[in-house]
Amino acid sequence: MREKVMKLQFLCAGHREWLANSPGSAIDCWSNGLETGRVLCDDRKWSEALPHIGCAYEASEIILSMIYIDQHNAVRFFTSSVYLLVKVLMEMDCYEDVRLVYRSASERLRRELLSDHNERAYISDQLKYIDSKLQELPVPPGPSMSNSLSSSEQVYGVLH
Repeated sequence: MREKVMKLQFLCAGHREWLANSPGSAIDCWSNGLETGRVLCDDRKWSEALPHIGCAYEASEIILSMIYIDQHNAVRFFTSSVYLLVKVLMEMDCYEDVRLVYRSASERLRRELLSDHNERAYISDQLKYIDSKLQELPVPPGPSMSNSLSSSEQVYGVLH
């Protein structure tokens, strides 16, 4: 089966800026997106769940950058969004996007590890888990993969 390459952007620039300037709204966006996504996942409506979970994922990245809630919960929001987004992408056979999400999450948590000393153990555990899941992914085929990516269909899911 041919893999789909998804554009991993769910929030428009205006909503992203608004959430970055409104911490309470960012938390609401995360919570609502994750809950709606979970309900749709329970019904196996993967493509409908994707934009909601994607918005939750992007909102969680914004929350992680803020000093609004404690770092432990900010990391928990982020990783729960990562795990659900990966689940949906796998159900949709978007394995390269799974790899991209895991790599991006790993890089983000590595930055958090450098900046936060109080939650080092928790962040390290999450990072190890994400890195182990990344290593478990099947290795894509060699040169033909780049050809398939250029001709792959794109799935767009900007919700806001």
